[in-house]
Amino acid sequence: MKNKSKYDISFSLSNSSLHSNIGYWSIDDVNLPTFNYTGKIPYQITAFDGEKITYPKDPWFLFGNYAITGFVHASGSYDLYTLRRAWGRLNVATEKFPTNLATIRIDKKEYHLSGLDSSVACNAKKVFGTGFASFNIEIDKDIQCERTIATAPSQRINAGESALLITVKLTNTGNETKNIQYAESILANYKMVDEKRISYKAITKINANYVASAFEPHTDKTITKPIKEEASTYDFYPPELFIKGKGKVIYNVVDHQDNTSTILAQNNFELESGKSKILRFVVGFKYDNEIIDDISNALFSKGKDDGKFRKLWKEKLPDFSYQKDEVIKREQYWNTYVLEASAKYNDYFDETFIPQGMTYDYIWGLNAVARDHLHYSLPTNYFNPKLSKSIIRFVLKEMNPNGYFHYNVNGYGYAVPNLWNPSDLQLHVFWAVAEYLEKTGDYSFLNDETAYYPKRINYKASVLEKLKVAFDYLNDEIAVGHHGLIKMLNGDWNDQIWNEQPITFYYPTAESHYNASMAIVVLKQLIGQLKKASNDPQLVKEKIAIQNLTNRLSIYRENMLKAFISDLGNRNFAKRAYFNDELDMGAEHMHIESQLYTLMIDEIPLEQRQRIVEEVTKRLSDNEVLGVRTTEKKVSDTFEAGTHENGGIWQYVQGMYALGLMNVDIDKADSVIAKMSFANFAKNYPDYWPGQWTGGDCVNSNLAKHPGLASNNGSIYMDFPTYCTHIHSWPLLYQFKKKEWLEVKKEKI
Repeated sequence: MKNKSKYDISFSLSNSSLHSNIGYWSIDDVNLPTFNYTGKIPYQITAFDGEKITYPKDPWFLFGNYAITGFVHASGSYDLYTLRRAWGRLNVATEKFPTNLATIRIDKKEYHLSGLDSSVACNAKKVFGTGFASFNIEIDKDIQCERTIATAPSQRINAGESALLITVKLTNTGNETKNIQYAESILANYKMVDEKRISYKAITKINANYVASAFEPHTDKTITKPIKEEASTYDFYPPELFIKGKGKVIYNVVDHQDNTSTILAQNNFELESGKSKILRFVVGFKYDNEIIDDISNALFSKGKDDGKFRKLWKEKLPDFSYQKDEVIKREQYWNTYVLEASAKYNDYFDETFIPQGMTYDYIWGLNAVARDHLHYSLPTNYFNPKLSKSIIRFVLKEMNPNGYFHYNVNGYGYAVPNLWNPSDLQLHVFWAVAEYLEKTGDYSFLNDETAYYPKRINYKASVLEKLKVAFDYLNDEIAVGHHGLIKMLNGDWNDQIWNEQPITFYYPTAESHYNASMAIVVLKQLIGQLKKASNDPQLVKEKIAIQNLTNRLSIYRENMLKAFISDLGNRNFAKRAYFNDELDMGAEHMHIESQLYTLMIDEIPLEQRQRIVEEVTKRLSDNEVLGVRTTEKKVSDTFEAGTHENGGIWQYVQGMYALGLMNVDIDKADSVIAKMSFANFAKNYPDYWPGQWTGGDCVNSNLAKHPGLASNNGSIYMDFPTYCTHIHSWPLLYQFKKKEWLEVKKEKI
């Protein structure tokens, strides 16, 4: 690892096709990106100072569609997750039994083709692509094996095959016929993510076509089993895990004493010299009246000639062939794939949305928070507007009848009751709806009805009505403070904004410059779209209601603009917050949040916005190779300096800063996105695997002991420091926006 004072901060994406210490990128036969993993496993990360880093030692890649999430590891093991009802994992490893095994017996000698303890698995050639993993394994001097694990993309919203297709090609390069037994097995051990008060017993069954394991829920008698449709923190209706093989397959079950079972599908055959044989297995789960044979046969059919589903994924992803920079193009394809693979159908809300991922979902089992889900609707507007629409509908179904949003949902549609009440969530609704209307022209969406939360109250309203309710909440409940800026409440985007001051003392008076600047920007866009909607012939009956809301939003924005510009004056950067009339934050030391949208306010002179950019460069990105920090210096003792909100580098911030820069300095905007790229991370941190093909919501800055990590060494944030959707969505959105920006510039010329 390089000394942190000698990082390479000069960077050009077009010159960055590096081989890191972990692997390198290439393209497959349909010109989609693949990562060739060459690192050792188990993979131990060591920081530049010699300290052993506690990142997981078996790196993983995301697989999935709207029905299933899978993580396939470098060792060939995999984890299966569901979010159909609640975040649950179907094959949790125990001390005695791994998540899954791929086992081959050749003339009575047995080999494991997956797992950290298998030398043949660790030495395999590993390629991970969009929806597939391929392991080329030399089992012995005579038998070659290619084991491929793949998921097919969803073809429509709220649908998809909830299973993996495993294809195994065995080739006998020796001179003698071999007697072979091959088996794929998986541990049936279902657990809700981070819910310890309910357990499940595996109940297995075998028939001629498959082996399956249902899960019987158990909890103490103080907990009442809810009806299937009722929101609950517990899920008493888990899926059923199964394996189905193609052809002549023997099925078996091994029950364990800890209420888990291993289910297994096995092929026995002879393989002649110079011959090959292809085996196929489907491993997945089903709910309710779904039929295992239907799920399996669909995958067998789609994967008959292409076990990696190359044609289907190529058709699913947008065409980026116009992009001249090969690295940017590669990352655009990769990021689009991750958004599609991350998206999940949720039965309670009856919508498909994109979770935030990372620790929030895969360790804590939380769907948090509305703003994040709405952020992911922004890039999907450009290639899958039906998904964007479903994401917005999902969030609107989380809205209470008074316009309030619970901070997170877990279990089966259970909105967690707590005192956490951020003041910016309604603003993100305005932005997401405005972007959807602008990109699609689907103004009839304003008449689209969704239920309020909880759905059992059976109270519905149109998008237009919910926009009004959200604005009423912003205007009346959140309100503005003495300076005319939107109040803070528990926080705005920054969950840790109160680390410097006592919340109970200043809660009634605190105001957020971040909220105010965001409102000025997003309301301008929403007002413009509502004006267009008022002239849509499909919305004649709603014309007066649209105009009334537009007028209210316009007055509100005008007042907020006057207050914000008056407060900004001729300063070189916006303050961060007011706690009361006498106490502010960010007057002397810069905070990034309030600068993001300030750069987008056209009413602020360009020269002043350029000065803000100069200050950001000087104060927040000095010697930083991954982006701009949240703060100029350490602001609290809650987290180590340079981590999290205490001076860390957040992916949302990088994306928004680049968008703000677009109309101020496009070259600097490109530089911000370049720093955010996986290629740049690999160049500067070639030994760290989180960051090279995915990452978390933030990364340590140079203020931290270990820059480039996801948190403090040993922190829970390092247990799952990957597949936060922010690092994939913001660079993608920027490239879409830049393409639009260039087209507008070209038209003007």
